[in-house]
Amino acid sequence: MSTNEYQNILQGYEKYTGLVEDDPEIAEAYLQKYWLSTAEYKQDWGALQSTIFDLEKRLPAMIFKKDWGFVSLLGGTIPEKQDIERLQLCMKETGDRYFVVIQDTFGRKEEEWPYVFRMKYPATISWEALVSGNYISAALFYLPENNYYLFGNSGKWGIYVASDEIESINLVGFAKPYDQLFRTSFKIPQGEYCETMEDRDYIPADDRPSLKEWVPQLYR
Repeated sequence: MSTNEYQNILQGYEKYTGLVEDDPEIAEAYLQKYWLSTAEYKQDWGALQSTIFDLEKRLPAMIFKKDWGFVSLLGGTIPEKQDIERLQLCMKETGDRYFVVIQDTFGRKEEEWPYVFRMKYPATISWEALVSGNYISAALFYLPENNYYLFGNSGKWGIYVASDEIESINLVGFAKPYDQLFRTSFKIPQGEYCETMEDRDYIPADDRPSLKEWVPQLYR
């Protein structure tokens, strides 16, 4: 793969997050391992993404193309450790070997395109490995600045990460035969369309938002 593809990101995010002590060598090793090249994206993932998502639609419109089931999680960033581990339980059943994280470029100026994230991870990757990329993974997983598409090679589920919104949510879509699987894994009972926030014990109870009011009508 051409290292030129991610050099702008490697350089552009250095000293950007302020969340870690920057180490460009660790950051570049992470990109070398998990960067999704343009060639591979076009060959293996671009068409699949277009079957799952309508790339021209934006919330509150329906951005999924398929007649799927939906649940919603607290957003703000790419799904955190707890949600990734729950997603991995689902991916084991849907037969995914890999999943990708593709930054949404809608509304981005052309000069910003070289700084767009496009990552590919094994479905069984540990959380520790996911966030091992120094300032690169800090920007990806801890900054609420971008929207992302997540989906696996099975094409049976997808997540839209609406981080860059006033009311941040992560919309999880899945093929209807997997409704019980996703609801059980994410602890969202039938008849509910979003999490209750009871598991977010790091947020004081009085400060936990009511996601019911945040989820767009089409996803309820």
